[in-house]
Amino acid sequence: MKQFSIFAVFIFAIFLLIGGAVGFVKAGSLISLVASVLSSLVMILSGIGMLKNKAFGTYSALIASVILMVVFGFRFANSGRFMPAGLVLTASVIVAFLVSLSLRSDCKRLDNSSK
Repeated sequence: MKQFSIFAVFIFAIFLLIGGAVGFVKAGSLISLVASVLSSLVMILSGIGMLKNKAFGTYSALIASVILMVVFGFRFANSGRFMPAGLVLTASVIVAFLVSLSLRSDCKRLDNSSK
């Protein structure tokens, strides 16, 4: 499960970067580009941390995806439009769910090894 969640984190980082670039090209939104680059960087660093079995990687991926979920949840609620807010919200929920499952399986493995 952990490898799948790491893969999802990296794919999400690429997705965020592409989305920000599209927002910049279509709407001229520099804020969109900067926010997507920063979000992607956080997710990439989190994925690297997860690859190295560092707890900060898993926790930072979870926290970043939850923050994105909240931000884009508000945007989706205000606009009612699926693109881009609903799409990023959906992707954030999926990544947060997968990372939390990975975290849960890590905790179970640690619990079983201490017995």
